[in-house]
Amino acid sequence: MSDSNKQKQLDRRGDAILQTLNTILNRDIMAPKDVIISLTRVKMDGDMSKIIVYYTFFPDYKMGTVKRFFKEKRKSLQHFLQQKINFARVPKVFFVFDQEEKKADDLENLLDQISKELKD
Repeated sequence: MSDSNKQKQLDRRGDAILQTLNTILNRDIMAPKDVIISLTRVKMDGDMSKIIVYYTFFPDYKMGTVKRFFKEKRKSLQHFLQQKINFARVPKVFFVFDQEEKKADDLENLLDQISKELKD
């Protein structure tokens, strides 16, 4: 299999994992109250032994709550994922705050602020 075909296959698998985990998060495992969590992207190693799931959340000051949530629920989320998607072997799933998404939001807010200042 060529590298581009293998990458496309990983991308499709990553999309399916992301969609499945978002469904699990919203239906099966309740997120903390007063927090909106969004899973943004998935990164996998070639042999699917590790999956890194990136997330964002609102409001920003709930970082500790969200980190504790993923630490406590990681195995449950991993178990639900295994039930929904057939893996040759169960990958380890890690949840990481999506810094890129936060930086993009900060940049957009900065550009909006500059635009408003230029209009004044």
